[in-house]
Amino acid sequence: MRVTNFMTHTNSLMNINRNMRHMQRIYEQTTSGKQINRPSQDPLVASRSLRFRTRLSGIEQHQQNTESGNAWMNVSEAAFFNLLRGDDQGSLFGQIKDELLRAATNVGPLDYTLVMMTNIANLVEQIGLEMNQTYAGRFVFSGWRTEQPPILMQPQNGISHVVEQTFSLRDVERNTTTFQRFPASVDPELMPVMHRVDIIKLPFRNVNFGTDTGSAAAGNPALVIGGNLGVFDSNGGQLNVIRRSINDTDAYLPGPNEIHYIIETGELVLGRDMVSVFENDVTVRYEVSDLQQGDLNPLVYFNAVSQLSRFAELNRFPVQGNVTFDTPISFPISMSALGLPSFDITQSGLNANANGTIRLAYNDITNLAITGVTGGFVITEGTPPEYGWTSEQVFFDQATGTLHVHPSRMADFQNITVTYQKDTFGSNDTIPTANPAVTATGFVFTGHFPMEDQPIYYEFSPGSSVQVNSLARNVITDMMFADLRRLIEFAESIVPPDRRVLEELYSSPPPIGQGLTGDALHTAVTNRMTHENAMIRSALNERLEHMIRLMDGHSVGATREHTHLGTRMRRVEMFEIRLEQDEGNITRLKSDNEDVDMTWALLQQATAEAAFQGALRIIANNVQMSLVQFI
Repeated sequence: MRVTNFMTHTNSLMNINRNMRHMQRIYEQTTSGKQINRPSQDPLVASRSLRFRTRLSGIEQHQQNTESGNAWMNVSEAAFFNLLRGDDQGSLFGQIKDELLRAATNVGPLDYTLVMMTNIANLVEQIGLEMNQTYAGRFVFSGWRTEQPPILMQPQNGISHVVEQTFSLRDVERNTTTFQRFPASVDPELMPVMHRVDIIKLPFRNVNFGTDTGSAAAGNPALVIGGNLGVFDSNGGQLNVIRRSINDTDAYLPGPNEIHYIIETGELVLGRDMVSVFENDVTVRYEVSDLQQGDLNPLVYFNAVSQLSRFAELNRFPVQGNVTFDTPISFPISMSALGLPSFDITQSGLNANANGTIRLAYNDITNLAITGVTGGFVITEGTPPEYGWTSEQVFFDQATGTLHVHPSRMADFQNITVTYQKDTFGSNDTIPTANPAVTATGFVFTGHFPMEDQPIYYEFSPGSSVQVNSLARNVITDMMFADLRRLIEFAESIVPPDRRVLEELYSSPPPIGQGLTGDALHTAVTNRMTHENAMIRSALNERLEHMIRLMDGHSVGATREHTHLGTRMRRVEMFEIRLEQDEGNITRLKSDNEDVDMTWALLQQATAEAAFQGALRIIANNVQMSLVQFI
């Protein structure tokens, strides 16, 4: 085979170029530190790198979740610490129980006991502050309603809530001692009285049961959850609830089949035959308005909806029950934005006026249809033109909600029916269900939180989540709050007998008093004061002793929640350790897969450069020989 100079030079250049490409690859590896810089260089390495990077990205997100979850639970843990363990002064629960014990065993003046009750009121207020702890602006004990404080931080004047609670026999306080002192307007000489009754405590005072007898606010409100207001047995039968004032002489004397609701105390006093009804679940549904600072937030603690917050909530809440609204809207809202259907509205008996116009109840509507018209017509959006308006054309002005009929057709547009859909409402619009000018069908608002469980989960590993929140109603139950508040209110309502007032009463001539003087007056007043003080102390001590027993039970729920929180925090710590280990392992595998071994790369670079330089020298000698032969 004849080898020409051209063939030699060509092969030499090809080898030099190959060496240069090899050197370029090595230079890329040494400068970038990566085995490949393009997927085409090694698709297998590239696909592995993508998987490792995706996993590391997931680990980074889960580590952020652990930081956020730990922060949330640490805030909750601090609140539990103050409630159950506390500092040198003891826990809040412990301090309350100590004050209850001191008040119940106090043998000094009654005023000392009342001072201790003031201390208890301050401790209850501090419990409310602990329940209102926040993380990143969200209330940690409020379940899904993280924008709502469990304990109201300011009065809610003008806002009404409909609340639904379920009670059973275990919620009935049997043989509870009550104490009544009547004002002079009832009977100046009427002695205070004590009764032993069976009661259920509601967390709110002055509530509305709708159709309850004697209610100044009788009638169901505009906002309804699942049915009318009232007290209903397990079969849905409505029980007889009668509103009574603490000043009514029969307030704590309900008939056998009656329930008295004491407005000032929030107590349901059960008649003799009513206790057996509570052997099965009894539903109590009522409306409460104008709540004050320190009250329980119905939206957090109960099945409840609020009249003013309903529209902002509907697009987020799980559906449970039916809620109907028939009050004017106070701000713009779009039904479709809430994921709700439009109103289907019908207006009947409409007539074209002398100007040939028909004004509808709403503007900015869709799917407009007209029936009851003699002859054909075509609906066109807009206003009538100055020229060229034919008799078949009916114009609808969306801006004003006005139909324009041709002057020659006004007689045909009498007693017509117009149907349309309305989706968007403004601040001056009225909900169609409250508008007497229209008939609205096919629209029911639904949506308030189910109260059984409202866990907030953070994912700390693929497919593994942990609940980070604790619920206020499981820590400080509504019954505990009602028990403490009613005890405090009972103590605050106590006014020790005033000797001067009693002396004026007994020295007054009949029929106001008895006209007593001297020793007889002194004896009568002393006996009255002794008797009243004994009654007050007996009723108060019995309630204090009952509350001491209840505190042990109430603290069990908080302790259980604290234990669950500790278990979850420990699990998050284990996730945190695992994520740190996974991050190290995946980072090492990723590095082994894509990072270059610099020692090996530099050795390869030196070898490639030596081979390249040698090839150049050989080519140079070869070219010199070729030139000599050419000459």
